[in-house]
Amino acid sequence: MDVSGEKTVTDAQFDERIAAIQTKASELQDRADAYRDQELARLFLECEWTQERIGQKMGRTQAWVSFRLIFGRFLSFITSGYKDQTESLLRLTERAFRKVHARTRGTERERFAEVLARLNVEKLPLRQRNLIKKPGYCPAIVALMEEGKWFTIQQLLDALRDRFPEIDLAAISNGVSGILRKPPAGKTVQVKKIGKRCRYRLRKHTAAGEAFTPDAVEGIAEAILPIIEELKHWGNAHEYEQSPVAIKRLAAQLERAIAPLVQGVPH
Repeated sequence: MDVSGEKTVTDAQFDERIAAIQTKASELQDRADAYRDQELARLFLECEWTQERIGQKMGRTQAWVSFRLIFGRFLSFITSGYKDQTESLLRLTERAFRKVHARTRGTERERFAEVLARLNVEKLPLRQRNLIKKPGYCPAIVALMEEGKWFTIQQLLDALRDRFPEIDLAAISNGVSGILRKPPAGKTVQVKKIGKRCRYRLRKHTAAGEAFTPDAVEGIAEAILPIIEELKHWGNAHEYEQSPVAIKRLAAQLERAIAPLVQGVPH
């Protein structure tokens, strides 16, 4: 305090206050940027417009829109099982998310769970932790499908629920998709579509001499028909909604399904 009785602020105190103001302003700006990015991502996802239409409305490229749709699905993934919005999530911008997401691998849900883990989010729900450290769902699904019986996704879930109390339909569906992409050695996945549901089972590869038996042909037809239906779906989709990844997956499934017909045939 000076001789007049007024409070005196030292240079050090003044500098400390300036630093605190700048830090707080930066934090508020980070929160504002995150709010804008997250709300835009939610809007783009909820409107169900094509990427082209959103891009035209916003004056942005399709890639810009695509990044924010992925971010929107990540935010939906969080709210579906993770209610605690920590500071790191409240301040998460699309750019920061994309930087972490680019370093992950696996299915979309697995990558989203890994993003959460890399952001050091604590107390993740068990289902999301299991997407990072898988508890052995696939071997258990394979063991059931090898019995020769037909199983729907729901029937597989019911059969495994006692062993894995936390398991859900999404985990079973992801497991079956993985087995379809890469069946166990010497086995093939047979698919039978009944209405809107599919049934699955594992069988040994058909020997070349047995490839054209009625039962073998019926099994191959049952495996091919769902693939054709899905190909029709993607063929009718808008060009901006088509998925090269899905087409590549279907091509691999079709190749495996017709493998018994071409075994031993010279190329």
